[in-house]
Amino acid sequence: MKYITKKYFLVYTTFEDVEFANAINNVSFAKKNGRIELNIKEAFKLSSTNNVLELSMLNTSIAKIPASTQVSQENVDDESTSVCDNKTLVISEETQKVYLPYTMNDVMEKLNNTANGYQTIEEVVEKEYIVPLSEFKMPIISRFKEAYKFMRVKEKSSVYEALDLALELMFNSNLNPAIIRAAKDLKELDIYLDCLYENELDKFDRFKIIYKVLPKVQN
Repeated sequence: MKYITKKYFLVYTTFEDVEFANAINNVSFAKKNGRIELNIKEAFKLSSTNNVLELSMLNTSIAKIPASTQVSQENVDDESTSVCDNKTLVISEETQKVYLPYTMNDVMEKLNNTANGYQTIEEVVEKEYIVPLSEFKMPIISRFKEAYKFMRVKEKSSVYEALDLALELMFNSNLNPAIIRAAKDLKELDIYLDCLYENELDKFDRFKIIYKVLPKVQN
């Protein structure tokens, strides 16, 4: 624990990901950069002290989303669990779930992999493409974790490349971490980030993004 305090290491290990925890524990050694170590520590401080603020940022840019994307819950359920290509990411506060986009080719690949133990297409969709919204409840940590896993799993990158992207995206409060999970590859994620940076999300056409937000309670 030369570079990372025991307090922060305990936070990292709550991810239940040994490789991720080890990568974070050794980030100072890997990057040989004290500033990056400090940034990581500050991120976790921010995530605990400003958690309410960060949670509100999950719905950043909702006001910019056309009214046509505000669909009924029935439509959300139908679109998100259909046994055909799903080109919609649904982030629902109503069901407290995130419905990820997928292609039937990917679903069938997972179904045909006997190691997964799946018996039906619906089971694959439910287990692989519907996740609890609570997985993204701490946005700074979630962005770091999602970006790291995105690079390691989807891009088969090195640990160093994964850390680079994770550090780049973790403080981007306009980026919903569920979108990192939804992107199929780095090209798709880069296109979204470009649209986000240029404030032209309407030009992102790789998949549709729908936010189902609970009504605000009037005081």
